[in-house]
Amino acid sequence: MHVITGASGTVGRAIVDQLLKNGAPVKGIVRKEQAATELQNKGAAYALAELHDKDALKAAVQGGTSLLAITPETGKEKDLLAETRDILQHYREAAIAAQVNKVVGISSYGAQHDTGTGNLLQSHMLERAFDGAPLRRIFIRPAYYFKNWALYLPVMQETGQLPSFFPPDTPLAMVAPEDVAALAARLLVEEQNEDAVYELQSAQTYTPQDVANAYSQVLGKQITVQHVPREGWADVLKGAGFSPNAIENFVDMTQAVLDGKTQASTEGVIPVTAQTDLLNYVKHTTANP
Repeated sequence: MHVITGASGTVGRAIVDQLLKNGAPVKGIVRKEQAATELQNKGAAYALAELHDKDALKAAVQGGTSLLAITPETGKEKDLLAETRDILQHYREAAIAAQVNKVVGISSYGAQHDTGTGNLLQSHMLERAFDGAPLRRIFIRPAYYFKNWALYLPVMQETGQLPSFFPPDTPLAMVAPEDVAALAARLLVEEQNEDAVYELQSAQTYTPQDVANAYSQVLGKQITVQHVPREGWADVLKGAGFSPNAIENFVDMTQAVLDGKTQASTEGVIPVTAQTDLLNYVKHTTANP
């Protein structure tokens, strides 16, 4: 039984679907009854549990042979890294108690750095949370998600502008969440003889201007990049409801990207090239928002 945390999220839901498609037994961990019903209707098992509830999480993981681990964030945290540390400890205890054979963790580019990367420190912590545990440790480091731009679709449709903390000509490696899910589903099922870190790389880099051009083509209207300089980041995030701590971490993460700390690694990773290109992703998500 493959146990999937965050099974109602974009990546988690896609992992569940891929595993079910391949006939693999799946249990999704979710917080709400509606999400549990969706899992049931698909033919998956489910467990209701908050990741901060250690006992509930332990019960949810029981019977699992593998565990898909994520590090969630909402933008509302009072202390993101402290909360992440607690969740990771709960994962560790639950995995050991259930005697799972393997943990597959959704990490990120830049996870090799232990300071100065804001939210990306969650991934650094994830990759070390199971050190010494009697199980196989597999991590996936995806590049920047296309979905981060898709969130602005209503804004683009209404205003013709694509907000960006990055200058329009900033080259970024980008991948589709569905490619992350496909790799995770494969690694959950496959037998591994040793721990490994997989880096999901894009076939090419894209700039915010490339993103705007893709949406211009698909929406049939001119989309322009609205660059937000660093001095405006905090105000934008505050307006979006981010907590002071979440703002601090998001700003540090964004600056880390601009400083080149999230470039593709050259050592200690297994590179995998993502299959979905930007234009096809934009076409699909615009038709199926």
